[in-house]
Amino acid sequence: MLDWREAAVALERRVRAMAPRPGAFTTLQGERLRILAAASLAGRCDDTPGTLRLGGEAALCVATGDGWLAPLVLQRAGGRPLDVGVFLRGHPLVDGARFGG
Repeated sequence: MLDWREAAVALERRVRAMAPRPGAFTTLQGERLRILAAASLAGRCDDTPGTLRLGGEAALCVATGDGWLAPLVLQRAGGRPLDVGVFLRGHPLVDGARFGG
């Protein structure tokens, strides 16, 4: 399980190391969500770790302890891996929602 308080660079490395199995994951509204590819983004982050931001440099960014993580491939439990753009079309997320427990 990803700890959003860690730095974005460390989280990107963890996602890459765990893909495709066993896979790095987080939760959203109690549902497990695997992150199979991600990129760290430079920039100041004043949001609470785990906060989602839509649009901007990437379609989806997650606040971390140091910087932003942009998930590139997501997979819901029982679903297939989807590029983040396709995922968001089928499963819209609210700007400001939070990943994690």
